[in-house]
Amino acid sequence: MYTTAGSLPVESLAAGSRLRCLGPPMAGKRSLLIELLAAGVDAGEAAIVITTDMDAKTLFAAVPALDVEGVAVVDATGTATTDDRVHVVNSPSDLTGIAIATTEAVTAFTEAGYDRIRVGVDSLSTLRVYSDGKRLFRFFHLLTGRARDEGALFVCTDHDTDGGGALGSLFDVRVELREGETGSERRVTVDGETTEWEPAAPYDVQRVEHERTVHAISVRSFQHVRDVLTGDDLTLVACNPTVGDSDLEAIRAFFEGLAVTVETRQVEGFPNSVALLHRGGEFLAADQLVTVAAAVTIDDSVLRRETVPDVIQQAYRSVHGDHYADPQTLVRVSRQFELEAGRGGVGTVHAGFRRLSRVTADAETWDLYRRLAAAGVEIHIYGEPDIDLPDHEGITVHTDLTDELRETWFVVRDGPTGGALLAEEVEPETVPEDGPVDDHPHRGRYYDAIWTRRADVVDGLVDYLGKQQP
Repeated sequence: MYTTAGSLPVESLAAGSRLRCLGPPMAGKRSLLIELLAAGVDAGEAAIVITTDMDAKTLFAAVPALDVEGVAVVDATGTATTDDRVHVVNSPSDLTGIAIATTEAVTAFTEAGYDRIRVGVDSLSTLRVYSDGKRLFRFFHLLTGRARDEGALFVCTDHDTDGGGALGSLFDVRVELREGETGSERRVTVDGETTEWEPAAPYDVQRVEHERTVHAISVRSFQHVRDVLTGDDLTLVACNPTVGDSDLEAIRAFFEGLAVTVETRQVEGFPNSVALLHRGGEFLAADQLVTVAAAVTIDDSVLRRETVPDVIQQAYRSVHGDHYADPQTLVRVSRQFELEAGRGGVGTVHAGFRRLSRVTADAETWDLYRRLAAAGVEIHIYGEPDIDLPDHEGITVHTDLTDELRETWFVVRDGPTGGALLAEEVEPETVPEDGPVDDHPHRGRYYDAIWTRRADVVDGLVDYLGKQQP
């Protein structure tokens, strides 16, 4: 059994329990996850933190209770380190790398004699930005299954407030969080029984100020940023493929999400089913297509691998893109960057809405910005003044805009592992006939979008936007 008294309104949970912490933005989900992990460490248990948007160094500074032996971090921000407690993964989209690193950490703690291990994933919401539903389900199916088999306590956070669907079937404990009249409240559903809502004090997470560690690029325009991010275009060639069409489609979808062009070629005299990655005329890596397909589809062999295929490792450039992104995708990316600022309570968020009416069209958006400002984040909102936004301390509204500021959907957040999103609406006639089709309320609206966590680009954009203000 794992003791949870003091963190949850239940005394303990069985070994192998899988918890999904659900709630709206800034409801205290990360705080709860850290609290559960730190309580285990204090009791002599091991802890594994899978972090998708906070590098290990920042995590240890923010939570000193985790900066100890018996803690391992799977750092999916790609931040290099010499700390042997940290397993670095290139990107949150590298689910194969995350699975391998987590398995290595579990094995190491088991061999070291730990009989109780707590595993925390922060967050499912970030992973959802970078991976489709099928890959995400397979990933969590593998991790939760391994946790159950090892008798670990598995915890993940999610901005979803429903918690149903296929992913929901992988978890046997549901933890809900909400903002009550006097602060955060929690309740738990386990074995078909739901507790009453109980107040919960947030865990003490230290604020970590952002220190620039790279030289920011000198940004001339948003188009300049796009050119910088796409200037080293990569191409993956599937030569003489013998894998199935479904595997080829999975490979194509995965690499195109990394802004990599995918081509299929029949080459006489060349080996069958080989994946070649190159930049212009420069060869970068090669792997068997069957190996690449297994990695991108997250099959059961992932947990038996020791490395990620070379073509995948070489493809990660901290940049993601979609030529026909729907508004829902952009909202998820935007929200992720915004919420990361709120967790630290430091830094600046610049957000371009094109029109100010879009800020208040969704009540959650305006409420989130007010709460971010109250937490100490400096907010800058850009848009055509088709409405008057209410005055609010910490929020500055900009309406004297250049053409690119007026026409671009953008979110730029500085701070540790900051991020930037730039998106321009695609004219309807440019969308191919076999382009994306969906049933969401904005059907027919698509954007040529690119987003990145490259620190030199993000810091350069922050400086550039500061110069555009009167």
